[in-house]
Amino acid sequence: MPLNFLGGCGLPDAYIEYLPSLLNQAIQFYSCFISHSTRDKEFAERIWGDLQNKNVRCWYAPEELKIGDKFQERIEESIRLHDKLLLVLSENSVNSAWVDPEVQAAREREDRSGKLVLFPIRVDDAEFGFTPCSLRRMAEKCSSASRFPSNQRE
Repeated sequence: MPLNFLGGCGLPDAYIEYLPSLLNQAIQFYSCFISHSTRDKEFAERIWGDLQNKNVRCWYAPEELKIGDKFQERIEESIRLHDKLLLVLSENSVNSAWVDPEVQAAREREDRSGKLVLFPIRVDDAEFGFTPCSLRRMAEKCSSASRFPSNQRE
């Protein structure tokens, strides 16, 4: 039974992740949290859709947050539950009050686990001179980050 179907039926992500272990199969973790500025929503939606089509489970706020959710708690929990944090790195995200704590949470996980958690995709040529500390370090580290060609962003 496809995992997308189970997720669409409302089965919690935690159950879906552990289903293979019930069948004596190795658990494969292919999941990510998409961190982005709302100003980069169109690009983030394309990434989310493409990853969903490749059976990569993604947490994407516009699809996952529901009315009545405690947004900050849900975001923190989702970052913990997903293997990777995919960062849409742009001038917009660097100036977003929401993105910096998400990046900080991913960096803390990297420090604790020794595993790579944060995967930035740089989508513009923004200057990252005076930005929040964690994003400034990320931008410096990402000068060679995956950069989407401008013709791919439309």
